[in-house]
Amino acid sequence: MNRLHFALAALLFAAPARAADCPVERSGETISDAIEKAATCDAAQKVFEACAYVASIDTQFGAIVTDKCEKDFLAKLTPAQSKTYESQKDACSKKYANKEGTMYRSFEAMCISKLAVGYSKRFAGK
Repeated sequence: MNRLHFALAALLFAAPARAADCPVERSGETISDAIEKAATCDAAQKVFEACAYVASIDTQFGAIVTDKCEKDFLAKLTPAQSKTYESQKDACSKKYANKEGTMYRSFEAMCISKLAVGYSKRFAGK
């Protein structure tokens, strides 16, 4: 079995377990609301990770997480740090730019939201 088949099989068998971990009804609106209402940036990311569809709808969830997290740190970044952050976001986009399939849009959204979570943690309390 090649790597792609193995990865797809792993996703198929893991999907039901992930779905069971989602703390809210698995609908786009309910998940979006839960992410928006999460108490912290990190909590929002955890909802996103637990409820992700691994499809293009995840771009909506990732954007909500990223926006929530950016409120914690964007104003605290120096111009150089801001430029670095934008470069890192671009790297997430470029990593999957030439890949076909909605799961790659999900991977891009997850990459960017995880980056924002990291920055939020780094600049918390500053």
